[in-house]
Amino acid sequence: MTKKVSKKDQAAEKKAKEEAAAMAAAKKAAEKKIADAKAADAKKNSGRKGITIVDDKPKRRQSMSKPAKVLGPPPGVGLLGTKRKPLIASGPKAPESQHSVFGAAEEDDNKSRKKSKTPFNKRELDKYREILINKRRELVGDVSTMEMGVLNLGNKSGDPATDVAEQGSDAYDQSLSIGLAEVDRKLIREIDAAIKRIDDKVYGLCEITGNPIPATRLNELPWARLSIEAARELERRGG
Repeated sequence: MTKKVSKKDQAAEKKAKEEAAAMAAAKKAAEKKIADAKAADAKKNSGRKGITIVDDKPKRRQSMSKPAKVLGPPPGVGLLGTKRKPLIASGPKAPESQHSVFGAAEEDDNKSRKKSKTPFNKRELDKYREILINKRRELVGDVSTMEMGVLNLGNKSGDPATDVAEQGSDAYDQSLSIGLAEVDRKLIREIDAAIKRIDDKVYGLCEITGNPIPATRLNELPWARLSIEAARELERRGG
């Protein structure tokens, strides 16, 4: 008995066949298009002359050659081949001592100062010496007195009968006396240095400029080492 096919099934089967035929035709057209393109490329390439064939194989990496060593001129020879003189002489013909430009200038300056002598004559130097000695004697006496006072205050502070207020006052006086004594000791050292300058015949010369210190300044400060200008400059620089 033959199975009866409905019209709906027949229509679906027909549609499926048409779609399969369309897909086959499209596939065939695509294959033909690709074949035509390959044929055109082959024809185009066959018409070229002197075509270079490129090898796809990677080439071996060439070893990097070491840079050539640049040799400079031999020691003592300049870039242009001229012989250079050493900045500092050496060897048996070299001078015994070498000094820099600044060192030589400083040495010459010191020599010029050493050649300078005091601007005062013997009588004036003796006068300043006497003034300095008298001032030194006075300061030594003051220092001795203050030292004795400090000792007495120290002994007094250990007395149990001394009240707290008096002990505080004595401690202040003791500290003040010690400070004043130190100032006088420093001035005594300055006076000793001034007396030595008189002995060396360089008294009255500024230790910075080497110029004579005015007599008016020495009359006020017989132990002065510097002129007024040099002292102000030193103070300005924080010296």
